[in-house]
Amino acid sequence: MSSSNGYSTFDAHAHLVETEETWRSMPSSADAYRPRVVPGEDAEHWFVYGQIRTRKSPTSLPRLADVNDPAARVALLDQLGIDVQVLYPTMLRERVADRGEIEAPICEAYNRWAGDICRRSNGRLRWVCSLPVLNIQDALDQMKAAKDHGACGIVIRPIEGELLLFEPYFDPLYERASSLDLPICVQSGNGNPRMVQELGRYYEGTEYWQYKLAAVGAVYHAMLRENVAQRFPQLRVGLMGAGAQNMVYPVNERRRFFARTDPAQGENLLETHHVWVSLAASDDIPYVVDRFGADRLLLGTELGHDDKAATLERLRSLRESGAISQAVYQRITCDNAKAFYGLS
Repeated sequence: MSSSNGYSTFDAHAHLVETEETWRSMPSSADAYRPRVVPGEDAEHWFVYGQIRTRKSPTSLPRLADVNDPAARVALLDQLGIDVQVLYPTMLRERVADRGEIEAPICEAYNRWAGDICRRSNGRLRWVCSLPVLNIQDALDQMKAAKDHGACGIVIRPIEGELLLFEPYFDPLYERASSLDLPICVQSGNGNPRMVQELGRYYEGTEYWQYKLAAVGAVYHAMLRENVAQRFPQLRVGLMGAGAQNMVYPVNERRRFFARTDPAQGENLLETHHVWVSLAASDDIPYVVDRFGADRLLLGTELGHDDKAATLERLRSLRESGAISQAVYQRITCDNAKAFYGLS
């Protein structure tokens, strides 16, 4: 399916929602590590080998009875006018284990499950693999297997325990991702359980502090400040689910630094440092386009956590009103995602 203008609409960031079915392929030797749903006072939780994680997203929505059913999802994509959608995990945006031997079979099962869902979509659904980063060799092995089974990217959390993404610990991942031509997708999330707990314990609606700012800070430090792209010039990095407008302040701070040292380096920072950013419906999109240009902005609906595709509707409205041009609209909804994920 493609639009009458001859190009397709690519949704660069949507979600699957894990269920107990997700872990069916875990071997019996890892049964003790298998995530299980347990009741709580006001919500269900995941129980993972002595650790509790809240289940934060339903698997049924008004226009999508089962968010993990590929046929139902493709039918909704047809209604929305979306041709290809890239799927991300939900539960795994937080750390689910503190030992590599627990994390590895959980990630492997998720990747098999996500890959199977996408294989039944006739090419309409794509997926990014989740890696067991507590053991780098396990992560490298799973990365290659995921690529062989159709993954189009690698999703990592912005903080992993006490580690930030610019640290040398992650260099083998970046090197392998570059060689496999897979982008690094920094999803709004947080792999530091204590930070998640502290930032979320006082009131509802704290995901902005728990997840989004962590992702913005991680991409800023790794790419714009520590310049990981200089060490890995083929690497592509995406900031997913945090909103592009949240990047305006850190990019401006970096521009101010270069204004004092080397003004030319302060231009086109996202392009220079190989960074793409997904838009949110709440972003002031014309302002973001003015600050960053259109070439590194992505459509991300987060479909699966809701069923409205509000960001796409917002982009269409702006195009119809003339607030953004047709050329800008096409780059954001098609060309940029194809370049980021290496899709045709």
